[in-house]
Amino acid sequence: MSNEADQEKLLARWLSGDLSDADRQLLAQENGLDDLRFALDDLEGWKVPELDVKAGLKDLKSRLDQQTAPKQTKQIFFQPWLRVAASIILIAAVAYIFNSMLTSGPTVIATGFGETMSHVLPDGSVVNLDANSSISYSAKNWEDSRELDLDGRALFTVQKGESFTVETDEGSVTVLGTIFDVKQREEGLLSVDCYEGLVRVDVETQEQLLKAGEGLMAMNGQITRKPVTGTGPQWLSLKSTFTNVALTEVVATLEDFYGLDITIPAAKANEQFAGELDYSNLDTALQTLSVVFELNFTRTGDNIVFE
Repeated sequence: MSNEADQEKLLARWLSGDLSDADRQLLAQENGLDDLRFALDDLEGWKVPELDVKAGLKDLKSRLDQQTAPKQTKQIFFQPWLRVAASIILIAAVAYIFNSMLTSGPTVIATGFGETMSHVLPDGSVVNLDANSSISYSAKNWEDSRELDLDGRALFTVQKGESFTVETDEGSVTVLGTIFDVKQREEGLLSVDCYEGLVRVDVETQEQLLKAGEGLMAMNGQITRKPVTGTGPQWLSLKSTFTNVALTEVVATLEDFYGLDITIPAAKANEQFAGELDYSNLDTALQTLSVVFELNFTRTGDNIVFE
């Protein structure tokens, strides 16, 4: 036979019963039929075990039951009064934890740029916060210690009682029932104005007493006393009256209140400004300075340039 392909064709025809006599003789000559008969005889000896359908189904069901059967849980039943007691204990525990979280930390009151706020302290004392300012104190311990920290500027109207202390980075102010204004923004600078009562100011190792109508400014430990007029600071009405004050200081007022970065010509920095500046409206305040000092200004976001 010429090749394996021809042999495969002959074997296929033999298995299907289409083999001719000539092909049969060809296979016989090449012992192909003997190989086929040996393979067929071997196949007849093979036995496939009988399938027990019922036993198979029973085994499958047993496996599925083992996989899906829920685990037995033990239930414990409490008496009704025990359930009520447990609920009361749980509520009390949650209330205690919640109350501790509220009273353990300091109370912080803060204002943003261009914002003022009035806040009543636990004893009825009132704090009027200027823009970009904050106070912090312990409400829980207020009756034992009337003390708070100030960053920025605030007017205090204090109820009579034990000593009342305002702490700042540059010094402390202690009073016994009075109205006073404290400003501490720049490093090394502290300003205190007393409108009612008596104020004690401690700056480094120096102690100063201020009565109504008196104030002071401490710059890096150097104290300058000054007169105070009126019944309260002008910033409460968003106005300031300046008496021959350098333009740089006037501009600083706007920067503090609105959170701006204002640039002015160096030649104009020390020129004096006398008059009232209403900064309740930023555009009006800028126009006022522009006219008085004969300058033009441009604004890009929070940056203002006079030239």
